Amino acid sequence: MFIRVLFLGSGFLLLFSCVEPLRTNEVDITLTDFNPKEAKVGSEITISGTQLKLTEGTSRVMVFFGDERAKFVSLSQTALVVEVPEIAEGLYDLRVEGSGTEELENDVVNMWDVKHVFEDKFKVIPVGEEDDDDEEEELTPSTLDTSTQTVDRLVLEAGRSPELVARASADHVRGFLEATGSIFSSQLGVSAGDFESYVRSLTHDIAVYRYEYKTTYLEEDLVVSGVISVPLTAGNYPILSHQNHTITSNRDAPSVVLDNHSKVISAPADLLQVPSQAVAALSSSLLSVYMAMAGLVVVIPDYIGFGSSRDKFHPYYLRDPTARTVVDGILAAHELVDVLDDTIDSIQIDASKDLYLMGYSQGGFSTIAVQRFLRKTESGNLDLKMAVAGAGGYDLSFVGRDILARDMYTGPAFLAYLFLSYFKRYNLSEGDDPFLVTDLFQEPYASKLESLFDPTLNLSIAQINTELGTDLSKLLNPDFRRGIQESTPEAQGPKVVRFLKLLEDNSLTDGWTPKAPLILYHGEQDEVLPISSSQRVFEVLNSLAPGKISFNKIPKGLHARIGVSVLVGGFVRNILPTVRERIQN
Repeated sequence: MFIRVLFLGSGFLLLFSCVEPLRTNEVDITLTDFNPKEAKVGSEITISGTQLKLTEGTSRVMVFFGDERAKFVSLSQTALVVEVPEIAEGLYDLRVEGSGTEELENDVVNMWDVKHVFEDKFKVIPVGEEDDDDEEEELTPSTLDTSTQTVDRLVLEAGRSPELVARASADHVRGFLEATGSIFSSQLGVSAGDFESYVRSLTHDIAVYRYEYKTTYLEEDLVVSGVISVPLTAGNYPILSHQNHTITSNRDAPSVVLDNHSKVISAPADLLQVPSQAVAALSSSLLSVYMAMAGLVVVIPDYIGFGSSRDKFHPYYLRDPTARTVVDGILAAHELVDVLDDTIDSIQIDASKDLYLMGYSQGGFSTIAVQRFLRKTESGNLDLKMAVAGAGGYDLSFVGRDILARDMYTGPAFLAYLFLSYFKRYNLSEGDDPFLVTDLFQEPYASKLESLFDPTLNLSIAQINTELGTDLSKLLNPDFRRGIQESTPEAQGPKVVRFLKLLEDNSLTDGWTPKAPLILYHGEQDEVLPISSSQRVFEVLNSLAPGKISFNKIPKGLHARIGVSVLVGGFVRNILPTVRERIQN
């Protein structure tokens, strides 16, 4: 028996015991070519090779055009995509260099080192120069009218093929979950009955893919990413779209966390070896992709700001951009299933128009935003059958007043995230009466606020909460806190009035009438988003659509504690029975 120890200076940190000593394995990374050979500043260049996934992370591999470092865009096993930096026109050496390690199971460490200069030089062409071969067809932005969208354009125009992340055997997954059900129940708060029902429903083998599709944000065409999980049994399956909870680190994005831990999908026992900081994000996404084993096509879109669009600031709690991105991802999934028909063992797999939605926390907000979006557009491509939403902020001005009246708050990162999102989306720093960060936050927090959400730092919500502290009297501008509690515009002041109006414009209680059933869940002791948030949206929507809305209160439920249990419980209690009833009829 060996004990692995990490020495830190004169002290040490005991990590864990193992049967075998650490073994190293030198892995060769090869680089073969790059395309195109000439392009304008800002264009994307694809570098081809093998074993490139080992270089995951922008800090571990660097690409230079001459002496200028390129911006990282995306990475797969055989392709590294970067952006041409701002350099003058001319010819440049293209150089790739870096080194790193990757710890595998069985105490094996892959070590890699690469330094490569391509023989061909790269040519930067002037911005105004046009070649016939480089002309692109103008892309039509997605719009609120989803009925005008053609399903077969969203993936094809993204320009990249879906990537297989993993396949998983239902028997294997079910056997592991049955053996470890008590661990999942105790650590994730899922009731034993719900977990047993969930495990019993997993009967189809699945394939999980990372895919990209096109959407628009602020009139800009964007390529965004997501995950799709499909049964490996011939059939016509409904779609279940899972909207994920709040994340601030790109490594927690569904497509990234599942791709980074792809072995866990097919060998779930490996979840027990995943670093603790990744378990929460991975568990939620993992249990969702396994739901395809119950006979659904499962879609988990990355929000804008993560995955393939990580160079954008995430439009946090912005209603319409969120809904549009998710809906485009669902529509793209229809096309993708048709594409995958020809690649998955010649199995005839189809996606029906039937749609189910679920999400928790921000995912709950996103779920109802999508339901509202579909109700207002009456898309003929999708037929929403049910939505399950847990513990979201639905009436934002109502929830904002509640939270900002507190002296202590355990989730200050959520406030900062929302403010920065609105600050950037609505250009609050511009105009005759500019909104400054110090109008809402006090120093020293105001000066460092934006840096905490720098995507290259990969700080988690918990880490940002620690940086900001829980004392709102120290964190927030007292004048803003007082103003937001006032009832008249004169007492509130113009900036508070402006901010409250933006919150109202992004709320989900603006008079729309749900057509499909909406199932709400919320913990009675939620310390992050008060249960009054769900009570409020229930009262408003139930008055407009009596009998369509139900509200389930979870005794003693804390926010982070019950997230996975709401997803699993909502699936087995609400979504799965409806799916089976429709199949029988």
